[in-house]
Amino acid sequence: MTHETNSLYQARFRASFAGIFRFNYTAQFEMQPHDTMGWEFDGEANLGKLLGMYYYEGRATTTNLTSTYRSKDDHGTFEMERP
Repeated sequence: MTHETNSLYQARFRASFAGIFRFNYTAQFEMQPHDTMGWEFDGEANLGKLLGMYYYEGRATTTNLTSTYRSKDDHGTFEMERP
C-alpha cells in the first residue's frame, strides 16, 4: 500500500486465476474513516479482456484488511494481516 493523498491509497497485488494465469495489477483505494476505528473503501480495476472489471469493497485497520470482490466470473473475500 502506498499513500497517495489524504484519502487515496494505491495497492499493488500479485494474483493467479485458476492456478494457471498469473498477473500483477494496481488498485486505487479511496479510504473513508469508519466510526472510531479503521477505514472503509471501495473501488474497481480493469483486469483486461480475459477477466474484465473487478469491483471491491472492504474495511481496513492499522493491522488488518478485509475485502469482498466480484467480477464477471468470480467473487469472494480476501483478508490480509500485518505480520
